[in-house]
Order: sequence, then C-alpha cells, then structure tokens
Amino acid sequence: MTVSRPLAGMLAAASLVFCAASAHAATITFNAAGDCISAAVSITKGAAHEACQVGGSPNGTSALVGTGATDSFWTAVFTAIQSDVSIDLGDFNQDEDRLYLTAFDAGANALGTVTFDIAAAFSGMHTLSFSAPGIKSIEFGTLGNTEGGLGFGGIYADNLTWTASAVPAPATLPLLLTGLGALGLARRRKKQ
Repeated sequence: MTVSRPLAGMLAAASLVFCAASAHAATITFNAAGDCISAAVSITKGAAHEACQVGGSPNGTSALVGTGATDSFWTAVFTAIQSDVSIDLGDFNQDEDRLYLTAFDAGANALGTVTFDIAAAFSGMHTLSFSAPGIKSIEFGTLGNTEGGLGFGGIYADNLTWTASAVPAPATLPLLLTGLGALGLARRRKKQ
C-alpha cells in the first residue's frame, strides 16, 4: 500500500501542527512599579508582601529597589507553570551580599535555590537562573545579614525573565490523526 505524496505531506503537516508544544519567554524590565502586576505574574516585596518600589540600578536602568537587612527580597507568583526563570540582581559597591533565587512548585515546595556572593567592591548586576519543570513561584533577593547572609541587604532586581512550560498535545490528537489517515487511505483504495 502506498500513500500519495500530497496526502503524506498533509498528514505530516497536521501532525506537526497538532503535536508541537509551544513555549515562549517573557521579560519584565521594571520601568515602573505597575510592572509588578500583570496577567502573567504578580510580584510583591518582603514578608509583608508590600507593593514594589522602583529606582535606579547599578547598570543605569530602572529596577526594583530593596532595602533593609531582613526584607530585601521579592516573591513572584506566575499564573501559569514555568520551566525557566532568571533575574538580574546587584548592588552599588556598598557591602557584601549573598544573592539568591529559589523556585517553588504549585504546592509551595522548594524546587531548588541558586546563590551568588558579591563582594563589597562589586557594582553592577549578576544574573541568577533556574530551570526545572513545574515552577509556579519564585523568591529572589538577598539574605542580608540573616540566615548566613552577608552585608546589610540593600540590593536591586531587574529583568525578570520566564519561559512557560510547553503544553503537550492531548494523547487523543495523534490517535485522531491516525484515524483520519486510515480513512483517507481506505477512501483512496476504494476509488482504485
């Protein structure tokens, strides 16, 4: 049994369209405090989940501003599950800081933490990235002078980037395409 080239091409194209998973990246650059709330993510500051504050960063752009020894962190909750996240964190050469990014699943279980220590002479931003399936929220900032942290805790955050997890096609779509292909072959055979 042979399949005509046009029919094979149509079946292959339909398979790619229906079975391809899509994923896209998005970035917030924190030009205004309003950037902390969107349809895709909600960001709050500190343990009290305060509104974000925006100011100048070490790289000369607008950024989230965190001050205080114990409250220089933010929480970002995504509306969809993510697979990759990254954030730029930094300081003006004021003190040492232990920067961190922790990712959580939908049950608030920690998926992992990435840290980076910056020296007192460091002025600029450093990107922390984390990849894992099932990221629902993240916490990022500095430990300040608590929990093994360094320095006084005042830091900046910019360029939050995330990639939504690819959504696999339901298992019924390949079955449907196979059934349609079989019907097409049967029809072609009947004509001959």
